[in-house]
Parts: sequence; structure tokens; C-alpha cells
Amino acid sequence: MRLRRNRERYAARRSSSPRPTGVAIFVAVYVLLWLSCGLPATLLLAALRGLPGAVAVAGILLAAAFWELTPLKRRALNRCHRGEALPPTGAGRLVGVARFGWRNASGRIASCWPAMLAAFVVPVAQPLAMAGFTVVMAYERLTRRPRTARRRIAVSYLAIAAVFVLVAP
Repeated sequence: MRLRRNRERYAARRSSSPRPTGVAIFVAVYVLLWLSCGLPATLLLAALRGLPGAVAVAGILLAAAFWELTPLKRRALNRCHRGEALPPTGAGRLVGVARFGWRNASGRIASCWPAMLAAFVVPVAQPLAMAGFTVVMAYERLTRRPRTARRRIAVSYLAIAAVFVLVAP
């Protein structure tokens, strides 16, 4: 009898679990924030379409190299890495999940925007460029020495920009 009562309590608690709701809120906030960056990015890309592809990519990579070395980039990366203690239940938990989704997405957008633009402006082999930037961003996120990684990434962006300038017709 007692075992059956405990099973019923566990089943009732398990079926009313708000966890899937929290995941849905996190994903919704994360995706909506990324989508809100779509219009400004589209306008910027439309403005850059008038330039030759190699010049646009080189300019964006130059901006990305300088962005890598700024304190704002460091703060944005710290936002990506920062965790948050969430309340276990209730409306406070859902608000906390939404705040965590906002903080995570805004940090990623702020730290990745020049590389994302460069990947979209590359005149040929966009999937290859996106794969390369993905490897660079993963290296930056997972390294144990972020300052050294940011310097290496900045130098590599400058080198790639120089190649685009030299190869440009």
C-alpha cells in the first residue's frame, strides 16, 4: 500500500515537471535574439554587396582581427561562459531560464558577429568558410588560455585578409 502511494506521488510529480517548459523558453529566447539580429545583418550585407567580394571579406576580417583584441570581446566571451543558478521551481525558475537564454545568446552574438559576417560575404565556398569559422570559435571557447587564443585568432584573421587582398583582381 505504502509503495503504491509513493509511486503515485512520484508519477504525479514527474508528469507535472516544468523542465520541458524551461528548455522551450531557453530555446525560444535564444532563437528570437538571434533572429532579431537578422535584419541589421541583412542591411549591412546589402550595403557590402556593392564592393568586390575579396575587398569586403578583407575589410570584415580586419575588423574581426581588431575585435578579437578588445576588452568588449573578452567580456562577451565571459558572458558565454557564465552559468547561472536557477530556482528549482515556479515562475522564478522560468524567468531565470529566460534570463540565462538572453545572457547566453547575447554573449555569443557579441563575440561572433564579425566572423559570421565574413562567412556570409565570402564570394565562394561559403560552407567551407563557415566550417572554418566554426572550428575557430570552438577553439576559442574550449581553450585553456583564452588570451593567447584570441591573439592567434587575430593574427590568422589578418593573414587571411592579406591573402584576400593579394588575390583580389
